[in-house]
Amino acid sequence: MNCIACLFAGAVVTSFALPANALDIEKSGQNEIFDNPFIATGFNPQTRTLTGYVIGLRTEPGRTDECKFVFSGKVEKSGAMPLVLKSVPGSTGSSEPTTAKGELLLSPKQAQLVVDPKALPGECEWILPNIGEPKVVQNGKKISLPIANSETGAWIAVNAIAAKRAYFHKSPDAASAGKAFLVAGDMVYVLEEKADWLSVKYHGGKKDTVGWIRKADTMQFSN
Repeated sequence: MNCIACLFAGAVVTSFALPANALDIEKSGQNEIFDNPFIATGFNPQTRTLTGYVIGLRTEPGRTDECKFVFSGKVEKSGAMPLVLKSVPGSTGSSEPTTAKGELLLSPKQAQLVVDPKALPGECEWILPNIGEPKVVQNGKKISLPIANSETGAWIAVNAIAAKRAYFHKSPDAASAGKAFLVAGDMVYVLEEKADWLSVKYHGGKKDTVGWIRKADTMQFSN
């Protein structure tokens, strides 16, 4: 079900003294589906984990290059929050998943994802700086991507498929597998987590597909 065109087709916890914009971070959401870069985030209020999916495109005559990665980190305080980044299958020039570090900067005015493009996989070092302002701002060796959710949702996380095929199941058990499947690089919205299974929604352009998939078929983070 891999479809780049399809990609472009919560509760607030008050126990932490966070700036006003951080309340938006505590709501799952995404920017406009045709924005470049496209950024979707998911916030789990129980674990206070923020996850995200980023895809930046650079289009040349006859080709489109993609920088795709997911990230995960804990929302615990204002200022700089460390994130773990992982490359997503399908990112141009990246054959093997790689891991890098980034940070989330929260201020009273905005939330920014800050990364070093040299630490990102494949051609991200070449793609991200050429998307240009105001969506992407380069400051020295670092790239800043603003997180500005124009749409919020009920999902608790976002993730990407890591397996070659991830089959949808009607329920969280192996015996309920169906014929529909996702492929490596597809983005999913996680609605519920149960043991080794995830209830997910996949946006396929004209319709959404909902079902259970194995957690092991997605990008894994150690929190």
